Amino acid sequence: MNIQSFKSLNCKQKRRALLRSGQFIADRNTDLFSVFLFRLGDFFVELFFSRENEQVVGIRPIQKLSRQYLHLAA
Repeated sequence: MNIQSFKSLNCKQKRRALLRSGQFIADRNTDLFSVFLFRLGDFFVELFFSRENEQVVGIRPIQKLSRQYLHLAA
């Protein structure tokens, strides 16, 4: 699966793809969310989990790792 195919999926399909094929890499916390980073093929996906509501509130595919993950590339 490539990033464009992933973007075209609905939220339920994206979660299913992460569960089936995603490789968990790391997590981090913000004030409101736990953010989980997965590798899915040749791109990455951030899954945002609301600690307050205890549910997934966002899934964001990313082509390149952002600054907060740069230590993982070393």
